[in-house]
Amino acid sequence: SSSSCSSTSNNGSGKCHLHWSVWLCFHGSTRRFPLPVGMLDPFDIAKDEVQAAVQRAKQMHEQWRRLLETENTSESRRFLDVHKDLVGELEQLDFDLQEVEKSITLAETNRDRFPLSDAELQARKEFLRSSRAVYQEVREELSSRRTAAKMEDDRRQQLLRHRNEESRQRNEEFQRKAVQEDDAWRQEEHQMQKKLLAAQDDELVALHNSTVTINQIAHAFNEEVKTHNEMLEELDEAMDKEMGRMHNLVGGVGSLLKTKNRWQIYAVMILILLFAFMLALFILT
Repeated sequence: SSSSCSSTSNNGSGKCHLHWSVWLCFHGSTRRFPLPVGMLDPFDIAKDEVQAAVQRAKQMHEQWRRLLETENTSESRRFLDVHKDLVGELEQLDFDLQEVEKSITLAETNRDRFPLSDAELQARKEFLRSSRAVYQEVREELSSRRTAAKMEDDRRQQLLRHRNEESRQRNEEFQRKAVQEDDAWRQEEHQMQKKLLAAQDDELVALHNSTVTINQIAHAFNEEVKTHNEMLEELDEAMDKEMGRMHNLVGGVGSLLKTKNRWQIYAVMILILLFAFMLALFILT
């Protein structure tokens, strides 16, 4: 009975399969008796489960095929999940079909215990054949060369993209370091230029100060030269005057030297000494 099945599940499908072991144990015993009254035919229960499994497998297969054609099977999380679920569903369907096949074989070899007509038995065989055909079709496509080639190509593309991404990241890192080094070099060069300009400014300031000092010295020297020139001119004028006086004095002395008056000679000598003293005083001052 379906009510006697435990609620254990296989691959998360939530389906109960305990009725198969109960049914096979009941019908596989050496005792020969018909199905008890009110007991459901396990094949009917299995048929519903297999039909639901086949329908799920078809739907998942269509989704799997669409993802196989449109996405990279190595990168798509949806494809990987659907592929995993579909493989699990096929494993469970294969188990159910094996159980159905066992039930059909048992019923066929024990016709006296199973009140089934040939048409009913043939219908069950046809159901098993069509269900297994769906299973085989999906299983073959999952393991086909075309699928393997597509998945291998996707894997290579993923690997190539991964390598390209790594290469791109390395290039970006290299460029980033190059930019950083270039910025550091430019910054260092800028600092050196600032130091050189500052040193040049200091040298220019020092040169300007030296030029100003030299100019001041030259101006002072020029003033000193002018002063000395004026003094020399005054000295020349004084010398001219004194020479004139000396000339007059010499003339007077000459006149006096012609005389024999001793006091006049003394007076001339005093005047000469006074002139020499005044000349020396003028030169020293």
